[in-house]
Amino acid sequence: MNLIWPECRATGFLVGQNMIAISSAQNNASTSRKDTEAHCVWYGECNVTPTGLTQYCPYDGPAKILTNTTALDSLSKWCPHLVPAPGQSLAACCDAAQVATFAKSIQLAANFLKRCPSCMMNLARHLCDLTCGVDQTNFMDIVETKNNSKGQEYITAIDLYITNDYLNGTWRWI
Repeated sequence: MNLIWPECRATGFLVGQNMIAISSAQNNASTSRKDTEAHCVWYGECNVTPTGLTQYCPYDGPAKILTNTTALDSLSKWCPHLVPAPGQSLAACCDAAQVATFAKSIQLAANFLKRCPSCMMNLARHLCDLTCGVDQTNFMDIVETKNNSKGQEYITAIDLYITNDYLNGTWRWI
């Protein structure tokens, strides 16, 4: 399975098979919601499109402890900034299935960006925080969901909020 980011109402571009949406702020003013207690907007995979792309389940709650060793190994490789010191637990807004899908998708990008390590690091950090970060409500809103044939709700559209400083500093290479 491949990951598909939900349709976005903001400007977007494709990276591998992932849709990344960018909604930049005017004059670098933050468009973040800045919840006092930031939390997740999604957790788990709830739908597969006819073309085999996965879509996430809405979840409005705190990050959950990730214990799957394969998922933890993948996050250690691609998202070392999210992985705590040995012996500490990792709370994340993604489950093992999401991490597996993420790892497959990010590997596609790595094949194209292997000649630019800083480009790959910027992309990986952005996608890691987007997929598993514990403060998703600070930069993302769900704007549309649907129900699959089993009655499970899944996300079809999101808005991302990113400052111009972040946008220019992270994506200058594109």
